[in-house]
Amino acid sequence: MIKNNYYQISTFNLSESSKVRISYFYRVIGLIIFTFLFYVISILLRNETSPELSNFLNIQIKGLDVWLSYLFIIADVFMVLYLHELIHASVFFLSSRVKPKIGIKGFLIFASSEEVLYKKSTMILNALSPFIVISILGLIFISIINTQFLFWIFLPVVVNAAASSGDFMASNWLRSLPNDALIEDKGYLLIAYQSNNK
Repeated sequence: MIKNNYYQISTFNLSESSKVRISYFYRVIGLIIFTFLFYVISILLRNETSPELSNFLNIQIKGLDVWLSYLFIIADVFMVLYLHELIHASVFFLSSRVKPKIGIKGFLIFASSEEVLYKKSTMILNALSPFIVISILGLIFISIINTQFLFWIFLPVVVNAAASSGDFMASNWLRSLPNDALIEDKGYLLIAYQSNNK
């Protein structure tokens, strides 16, 4: 839906310095909470009565130098964060059939779909989808993967969950909007509109 006959009622700008600080604070807290939460869930899924914590922290791949293992884990995390944005982009595309874009602003990586207005429910689904999809897929892989590669799934899943803090903040803002609000997503900036025809 293109924005004609609508007026702006609210904005959510994740690149504002105060929101950036709050977002990074939530990410640190999220990293602690989600590490513990996914560790406990992983133990239950793997049906291990006395799991070794070192299995969840072992970065070394047999036969590779340590520095290569570090390089690969960094690439692994970035691929999962890119997948995070692809999931956002997919929800945009499936909702509007308009091709979204993926961009970077500072340390923010984002998917956006400018000039299109989305329903509040679609935007909440979009905000939460990467966290839900990657967490579920990650936990499935954690339950079946060889112990040697456990860290390679565990760490990106935890980082994705912690990095979803901006999505959680956006979802909270979206919930505060009127049900008939329509939202434009510029990636780091969400703009809410309502119809003039009321």
